[in-house]
Amino acid sequence: AARYTEHDLSAYTVSRTRASVLGASGLVMTPTYAFSAAPQPDALFVPGGSGVERLVRDRKTASHSQV
Repeated sequence: AARYTEHDLSAYTVSRTRASVLGASGLVMTPTYAFSAAPQPDALFVPGGSGVERLVRDRKTASHSQV
């Protein structure tokens, strides 16, 4: 995305904790930040896939995604 704008961009992953998460295809991802330590985002992208509906209903997650 940085190629298409003149603005400085930083991308990072965030979750409830910094514990690693196992993706559906076996990819292990470790969030850059826990919610409590993450900088305020300008935009939030939530990947699709199974589990997203449950994630959207999660109060703690939803409260951190309101920008």
